[in-house]
Amino acid sequence: MNSKTTYINSLEIATSAVNEFNYNKDIGYLTFVTPIGYISGKFFELKEIDLSSELGIEKELKKQIDEQGKFDIDVFSIANGVYESIKSKDNKYGSCAIVLEDVTISSQTGNYHSNQFVIFTDQIIGVIPAKL
Repeated sequence: MNSKTTYINSLEIATSAVNEFNYNKDIGYLTFVTPIGYISGKFFELKEIDLSSELGIEKELKKQIDEQGKFDIDVFSIANGVYESIKSKDNKYGSCAIVLEDVTISSQTGNYHSNQFVIFTDQIIGVIPAKL
């Protein structure tokens, strides 16, 4: 994990803790300053999926479904599992993406809302520890 991502993760934890003690309804929200504008959201909780085995994605997912008795896996968790598997084989990759939920994108062209959004850390100029 690169230092920018580590700091952002730490800031999310600290912001959530402070907001919880202050009874703030926007617990966990951060606003990212980017070249296109502001992106507000909270961290999407990824499920742990180990895709490092030789089973392959389909067999590993089937195994998890059989263990849980249902399909409760999202595309971001699968992508993160694939990414972590690739990263473990080639250490030159650092964590470069943050998955957000309940996202508002504010730019010069208007405001947009999305259920989920992936922001790449190299596009982050700064972080505001609140929802705008």
